[in-house]
Amino acid sequence: MSIFRGRLRNARGLTWVIVAALVALIGREHPNGIGQVFLIATLLLLPGASVASILKIQLESVAARVLLTVSFGATVVMVGGYVFSSVGPWFGIDRPLDPIPQYWFWGIVLVALTSLCWFLDRDPIDYVFDGIEPYHVYYSAIFLLFPLMSAIGAFRLNGTGTNDIAVITLAVVMIVLLLTSVIAWRQDVRFPISALIYTTSLAVLWAYSLRGELLNGWDIQQEYGVAIETLTRGRWIVPPDHSAYAAMLSLTDLPVQLHSLTGMAINWIFRAVFPALLALVPVGMFHSVRRVSSDGAATATTSLLVLGSIAFPQEMVTLARQSLAFMILISIVVILSENIGIRQQRLYFMTMGVSLAFTHYSTAYLQCAVLFVAWLSTFIATGFKRANRVETVITIGPVVCTIIAALAWNLLITDNNALVKPSNRIVSSGLALSASNGIHKVPATQYQTEVYKALQYAEVPLQNLTSGLRYKLKDTSVPNLKGLAPWTTRPWVDLTILRSDLVNFALLFSVPYLLYLWKREPDRYSTEEDFFALGMGALVSALLFRFSGTLSQFYNPERGALGSNLYFAVPLTIGIMRFIRWRPRLSAWIVSSLTVVAIFEVFGLARFVTGGQPPSSLVKSSEASERFFISDAEYYSAAWIRDHIAPGELVQADRYGSLAMLDAPGNYHTINSIAPNVADWRAYIYESKVNLLNHRARGDADNARHRATFIFPQDFFNANYKVVLSTEYSRVYH
Repeated sequence: MSIFRGRLRNARGLTWVIVAALVALIGREHPNGIGQVFLIATLLLLPGASVASILKIQLESVAARVLLTVSFGATVVMVGGYVFSSVGPWFGIDRPLDPIPQYWFWGIVLVALTSLCWFLDRDPIDYVFDGIEPYHVYYSAIFLLFPLMSAIGAFRLNGTGTNDIAVITLAVVMIVLLLTSVIAWRQDVRFPISALIYTTSLAVLWAYSLRGELLNGWDIQQEYGVAIETLTRGRWIVPPDHSAYAAMLSLTDLPVQLHSLTGMAINWIFRAVFPALLALVPVGMFHSVRRVSSDGAATATTSLLVLGSIAFPQEMVTLARQSLAFMILISIVVILSENIGIRQQRLYFMTMGVSLAFTHYSTAYLQCAVLFVAWLSTFIATGFKRANRVETVITIGPVVCTIIAALAWNLLITDNNALVKPSNRIVSSGLALSASNGIHKVPATQYQTEVYKALQYAEVPLQNLTSGLRYKLKDTSVPNLKGLAPWTTRPWVDLTILRSDLVNFALLFSVPYLLYLWKREPDRYSTEEDFFALGMGALVSALLFRFSGTLSQFYNPERGALGSNLYFAVPLTIGIMRFIRWRPRLSAWIVSSLTVVAIFEVFGLARFVTGGQPPSSLVKSSEASERFFISDAEYYSAAWIRDHIAPGELVQADRYGSLAMLDAPGNYHTINSIAPNVADWRAYIYESKVNLLNHRARGDADNARHRATFIFPQDFFNANYKVVLSTEYSRVYH
C-alpha cells in the first residue's frame, strides 16, 4: 500500500498537466487573469522541473530550485517552439505557433515529461516545492503586498497622475531592505528573505514597466514589433532581413507561445512577465552570496550591486531579451555555489551557454569573452598543471561549447547582423580607449549642421526645400522638478560619485584579494576557484566597456557593469565578511550607508530633495516618460502609416516620434530627424504627442554622441506640408 501511495504521489506532475489543460480550455471561452497566471507558471515551471528531476540536479534551497527550474523551463519552451516551427510544415501544420497546434504539441510534451518522471519515481512537484514550510507561505503572502501596491501606484500615475502610492511603496521598499540588512548583519533570521528580495525587486520593476498606455522603453518597442510579426506569421523563421532581434527565440517564439497557450496579451507578457523573470536575478545573487555570508550581508550586497544599479530598474525592464539572459547567467552562478557534483555543474553550464546563444546575442558574446578570460586565469593561477584543475567547473569544454553555440546560432543558422555595426566601427575606429564620457547636449544649430552632413550619404537621397535650408531651430529644455532643498544638489552629486568610486574600488580589489585568500588558505577557499576565474573575466569586460568609446556605443556601460556584478558578488561578499570579522560595527555602517545612497538615487527619491529629472516611476510627466512612452493615438498613427503608404516611401520623425514607428514597422525608409534643413518635400512627417502638445523635439547626431532639444518647427510644416492624418495626440504631414 505504501508503494502504491508513493507511486500515486509521484503522478502529481500528470495531475498538474490535466488541471492546466482544463484551465486552458475554460480560458478560451472565459478568459481570466488568474487562469492566465497559472498557465504561465505551468509553462515556466513544469518542463524545467521535469528536466531537472530527470537529470537528478538536487538543490537544497527552494529559491535556487525555482531559479534553475524557470531557466530550464524557458529554455525548453524556446527550443520546443523552434523545433515545432521547423518540423510543423512537414506535417501540414503551416502555423505551428497558433493556439490549437500549441495545445496539442505542449500537451504531448508535458505528458511525456511527467510520465517519464513518474516512471523514474521522481516527482517534479516535489522538486520545486519540497521544503516549503507554512510560515514561508504566510510571509510570502504578506510580501506580495509590495508588487501589488507598486502596480496600483503605477496605474494611478497612468490615470489620475497621483504619485502618493508610488512614492510611498518605493520608500518602504528601501527602508525594509535596509532594516533587513542591519537586523540580520551578524545573525540569520527565520523569515524567508529570498521571498522578500523577490517581491521587493518585482515591486521596483513593475513601478517602471507598468507605466504608460503601452510599453515603456526604446528597445522593447522593437522587441514587441518582432513578436507581433511572429504572431502574425504563425511560426518562427530565420529572419530574411538578418535582423538580430528576430533571430532571438526569447523575443519571437517564447512570447508568442505564452500568448497562444494562455491568452495573455503579448503587450502584458512584455510588461509583467519578463519583469517577473528579471526579479529572479537578485534572488539568485542573494542565494549565491548567502553561502559565504550572513543574511544581512547577503541582503546588503544584493541591494547594492543589483537594486542599487541604475541599469536594473530603469533600463533592464526595457530589454526583455537581456532580462531573460541575465536570469540564465545568475542561475549559472547559483549552480557554481551548489554541491551537486562537477559533472552536473559542467552539464548545466554548457546547457545554459547554448541557451544564451538564442536568448540574447550580446550577452552570449560577452559570456564567451568572460569564460575565455576565466579559463585562462584559472590555467595561470593553478601553475599550468591540469591536476590542479580537477575540481574546476570552468574547463575548456564549457568554454568551447559556449563559443561554438554563440557563433553557430548567430553567424551560421540565423546569419544575423548583431556584429555588423560593432565590427565595422572597431575596424574603422579601433576600441577608442579613453574615459567614456557619454552623450553631450549641443545647441540646435550645431545639431542641424551635423545631421545635414551625416544625411548627405543617406540611403535615399534627400530633396530639401529651400525654405528648410534657411530655417534655424531654437533651443529649449525639459522642465525640471523643483526639489525641497535645491542647495543639496552639489553635495548629493559628490556623495553619489564617492559611493560609486568606493564600490568600484572594492570590486576591483575583491577579485585579486580572493586569489590571495585562495593561495593563503587553500583548504578553506579552494571551492571559490571558479568565482575568482569568473571575477577576472568580468573585471576585464567591465574595464573594456567602461573605457572603450567604441564598445560603449553598442553595449551600455551601466548594463555591462550590472552583468559583471553578477560575477563580482561572491568575491566582494567574501571581502565584506573578512571586514566584518575585523570591524563589525564599522563594516555595517559603511555598507549600509553605501546601499542607502545607491537606492535613494536609483529609485529617484533623491529628486524630491535635490530637484532635477525624476524617473517615470514617481511622476506622471518627465523627460523619461516623454522619451519612452507612446499613447494609443500615437500607435494608431504609426500603424496608419504602415498600412497606407507605398513601399519604399520616406517617413521622417524625431527621437520622440521614432519610438512609435518601432511598434508598427513597415516597408518604408525612415530618417530619425525632422530638422527643416533635412526635411524631404516627398516625405511623410510624423508628429508625436510631445511634438504636438509640448512643442518640443529631440534629435541625435555624431553617431548619437551629440543630442539636442529644440522647439518643434510647427510653423514650417504648416506652411510647406498638408495634414493627412490628425488624432488627439499625433499628426501626419505630407
